Amino acid sequence: MRFILIAFMAIIGAALAADKAPPAPPAPLAPHAPHAPHAPHAPHPPPAPPAPVIPAGHPCKADGSAGNCASGFCLQLVQDNEGVCK
Repeated sequence: MRFILIAFMAIIGAALAADKAPPAPPAPLAPHAPHAPHAPHAPHPPPAPPAPVIPAGHPCKADGSAGNCASGFCLQLVQDNEGVCK
């Protein structure tokens, strides 16, 4: 028990006695070379019109190609070509 206490105190003493030099200041950043001017970008195409909203009970496609169900849920079985908005 005494050995553990003495070893613990030696470790703590060594840690406290360690040199605690302040950290070195960061190196200054080198200036960047000027960039060549960029060519103007082509304008973005207009956004696609929103998909139509399909009311409940009407036919729909699960991939959203026929529009989106008002509830957000189209029940389409794998073997069917279209489903029904729920």
